[in-house]
Amino acid sequence: MNRKKMAQRILVYAVGVLVLALGVVLNTKCELGVSTTNSVPFVVSKVSSLTLGMACTIVYLADVTFQCIVYRKVRIKVLLQFPFSFLFGWIVDFYNRLIPIVEPGLAMKLLLLVLGILFTAIGVCMVVNMDFVPNPPDGGVQALAALTKLPFGRAKWLYDGILLLITVVISLAAAHTIIGIGIGTVVAFFTIGNLIYFINKHFAGFFNSVYHKEAAAKPARDS
Repeated sequence: MNRKKMAQRILVYAVGVLVLALGVVLNTKCELGVSTTNSVPFVVSKVSSLTLGMACTIVYLADVTFQCIVYRKVRIKVLLQFPFSFLFGWIVDFYNRLIPIVEPGLAMKLLLLVLGILFTAIGVCMVVNMDFVPNPPDGGVQALAALTKLPFGRAKWLYDGILLLITVVISLAAAHTIIGIGIGTVVAFFTIGNLIYFINKHFAGFFNSVYHKEAAAKPARDS
């Protein structure tokens, strides 16, 4: 890969990380229920003194630790997820300070939900297709698939179920009510994966032009 292509690949990856973090923040501000991936960091931030970014970092570090346990060997892409987790948490907190939305109206809630889902799907596609350091939750699903011998899609369902269970337990234990789970959670559950599939299918040419075909095609199969 020549320098120009590598620079394009890095740029797409970096923009993808920024878009993904923005999607996380917008999703948590819609007040209609957050996505399963965001549910644990969201409830942790609500019942503690931690910021959303700090909570994301902690949960992501847990994902990376889980991968290390499953694989039982040093993998560079796994180890690089440690600094990624801290950087991503910082970006999330930056967006949170930049977008001080409090008690939005119904129209704004719906808009934030739609934008949160859209940006999350776009960010995931850009990050995964460039095949650098994976987003820790995606790496966690891959490790769970390797551990359980399940296909990636079914492992994702199991992973989401575990996150929801953890969210409910923390909510009830700390606040005696369920926090962060609502209609928006259901909508995100059924739309993000389909959006990722759509983007991978219809923008494969773009991803192929930036990076090699095999890396771009893999997410479409997984989705």
